[in-house]
Amino acid sequence: MPLAGCRECGKEVSTEAKTCPHCGVQGPVKRRGGCGCLGIGGLLLLVLAIVYVNLPTSRKTEPRQLTEEHRRAITTALQEKGLPAPESIEISGGYLVVTIELKGNMSEGVPRRTGEGAVITIRNAMLGSGLVDSYRVTVNGPSPGPGLIRRYGSARFLEDYKVTWEQEQ
Repeated sequence: MPLAGCRECGKEVSTEAKTCPHCGVQGPVKRRGGCGCLGIGGLLLLVLAIVYVNLPTSRKTEPRQLTEEHRRAITTALQEKGLPAPESIEISGGYLVVTIELKGNMSEGVPRRTGEGAVITIRNAMLGSGLVDSYRVTVNGPSPGPGLIRRYGSARFLEDYKVTWEQEQ
């Protein structure tokens, strides 16, 4: 027969007792209902399971697919800003990577301004698509010879809203 403290006098009394033999109080031991800790724990577990099932899938664990609609939106946005059409568009390493080529000889600063302008334009065109959070535009120039690439550099738009330029050496 399990014992517990009386709620009135605190002395030990049977959990089955209807009155306390020491102080005479009715119902000296509070009886626990059937749903106690296990019921609350089970309810909490059920709520957590429902929340987990309804969470959106993370973009970082399941890469999204680049569609023809995305490609058209990027190309149109660049053309509307007077920027070169993309040579290629792909998703790589968590980035939406767009390569553009500038024609002719470029004066100082033009590749950087073009790359930074393009990366912001592309980010704005893709805003709300849920495709990626980071963007890179690689800016190339005219090929110096067969099979060769003249790379000016890359502009990046990062998740923390920074635009950076990496000059090619």
